[in-house]
Amino acid sequence: MKTREKNFEADISGLSSDMKTKNLSAGYTHNCLCSARTASRNPAEFPNSAFITKNSCCFLCIFVVLIDKVCLQVTVEAVVGGSVVLPCSSAEHDFKLEDINVHWRHNDGIRVYDIIEHKASVANQHQRYKNRIETFPEEYVRRNFSIKLTGLTYADAGTYICFITPSDEQETVLLIINGV
Repeated sequence: MKTREKNFEADISGLSSDMKTKNLSAGYTHNCLCSARTASRNPAEFPNSAFITKNSCCFLCIFVVLIDKVCLQVTVEAVVGGSVVLPCSSAEHDFKLEDINVHWRHNDGIRVYDIIEHKASVANQHQRYKNRIETFPEEYVRRNFSIKLTGLTYADAGTYICFITPSDEQETVLLIINGV
C-alpha cells in the first residue's frame, strides 16, 4: 500500500462517517461523504482524535473547505424523450485550456463524448450518441465541461463518468430515466 494511502487511512480512522445529500439548484442531487470527529478538552479520553486548538483551527478550516472533494456522485433524474445536463467541472486551474482533455463514458466505457485540446472529438463516439450531445464551449474557460444529452431513452440510464486529464479528476453522474 502506498504511503499516501496509509496516511489517508490513518487520518480517517477516528472519523464517524455517514452519507449526506445536498440538493442543488440545477435539479440534481449531490451525494457526499461527510465526517466529524468527537472533540474533548481531555486528550487522554480520545487518543486518536483531533482537538481544536489555535494551531489546528487553520487545518480544520481547510478540511471543511476540502470535504466537498470527497463527493461520491451526482444523481440526475430526467424523463424519456427529454434532455438533461450531465455536470462536470474541474477545480484545477494550473493547466492551459488547450492542454485539458475530457472523456465522457457511459456504464462499461461506452464513448459518449470527448473534448481533446479544447475541441470536440466525435470520431470514436458510440453510434447511440451521434447528434445527441450538446456542449458549452463558452464555459470551458470556467473549467465547466458539462454536456447536454437530448432525446433520452431508457437505455441512457446508468452511470456516466467524466475524466479530466492531465489533472486526473473524475466526476461520476448517475442518470435515472423516468417515464412521462
